[in-house]
Amino acid sequence: MACKSCASERQRKLCLAWALRTFVMALFTLSPLQPTATAQVKETRRVLILNEVGTSYPGINLIDQGIRTALEDSPYKIEFYREYMETLEFPDPAIQRQLHDTYLLKYRNRRLDVIITVGPSPLSFMVETHQRFFPDVPVIFCLAENRASGSPKLDAHFTGVEDSIEAAKTLEAALHLKPGAEHVVLVGGTSAFDKQVETIVREQLRSYEDHLDLSYLTNLDMPTLLERLKHLPGNTVVVLLSFSQDAAGTRFIDGTESAPMIAAAASAPVFSLFDVNLNHGEVGGDVSSLYNQGKIAGSLALRMLKGEKQQAPVAANTSVYMFDLRALQHWGLKESNLPPGSTVLNRQPSLWESFRWYVIGGMTLILHLHRGAHCTARVRRCSCWPLCSSRYQPRYPSRRRRRGYWC
Repeated sequence: MACKSCASERQRKLCLAWALRTFVMALFTLSPLQPTATAQVKETRRVLILNEVGTSYPGINLIDQGIRTALEDSPYKIEFYREYMETLEFPDPAIQRQLHDTYLLKYRNRRLDVIITVGPSPLSFMVETHQRFFPDVPVIFCLAENRASGSPKLDAHFTGVEDSIEAAKTLEAALHLKPGAEHVVLVGGTSAFDKQVETIVREQLRSYEDHLDLSYLTNLDMPTLLERLKHLPGNTVVVLLSFSQDAAGTRFIDGTESAPMIAAAASAPVFSLFDVNLNHGEVGGDVSSLYNQGKIAGSLALRMLKGEKQQAPVAANTSVYMFDLRALQHWGLKESNLPPGSTVLNRQPSLWESFRWYVIGGMTLILHLHRGAHCTARVRRCSCWPLCSSRYQPRYPSRRRRRGYWC
């Protein structure tokens, strides 16, 4: 007969196997009942997003992603409707009026719960038509720089996010990274949006004009601008504002076309004001986070959907210090001189970060094999091993009987 230790071990394994089978059967039996007990039919809410430009512009996608993230946990089923006014591609007022009429006809009999405007033109459209065509529908605006230059007063149905452009903080960070800089070249385009950004930046940097040489390259065609940027003095920093159209009328997508060309041509480090103008060779700065701006707008929309009354426009600081480590290294700028709390992009992982899971997996496997070998050795040392193993039969059982045991 087998020893008591082996018998108890087999009994323990049988009990564990029975408990595991019981748990799995209970899990599969009860799981179909769970959704039935908790499932609820969500009420539908309709959200219209009016965009200044199309999805080919990275900023629009970042804002839309932020809006959707904020509304993911909504207690309602959200139906999104998206329209793109394409004011840069089709600036003709007659064409824009036709688009406005189309929107009014399209949503005349569609009950909207919230309208989100992305850009100054959609906001102006809502100011003109809201009271007549969308009464009592909350309007949330974002990316509306024209609020800084004096626009019609908004009523109680309007609230939103006023974009944060931090040109002074970006310039301070640039001067701290490059202490000997004396010349500051500010690059911008000629579209309405570009000029709005330029107006804000000129106002913010007015106090620097008495001790720095500020040059605004904002009325040049792209070839001339790139040629000028190739021949900058050594003690210069460049600040990219917004560039969606040049002086010749050629349109550019700021985040994927104009910014990479400007960063590649400049003979001095290029700092930026928007997070879409990163990862093309720009150093960075105190950039306006369009994703965060969309997330804030989505959070405001959720509050409106839950029945909260509108309030005065919310001035939300959506900027964050963000820098590209590759650009810092390219221009010989020290990471230690970055503002505290800066986000550093494109940092290469260390050797341990790259291979730690391989090392942990290998060590775990070795420990597991070592433990298995140790357990096997213990079993072989057990007094009943010859009877417990089917591969071994005692050769002289009579001798073992005389000694009072079988094994």
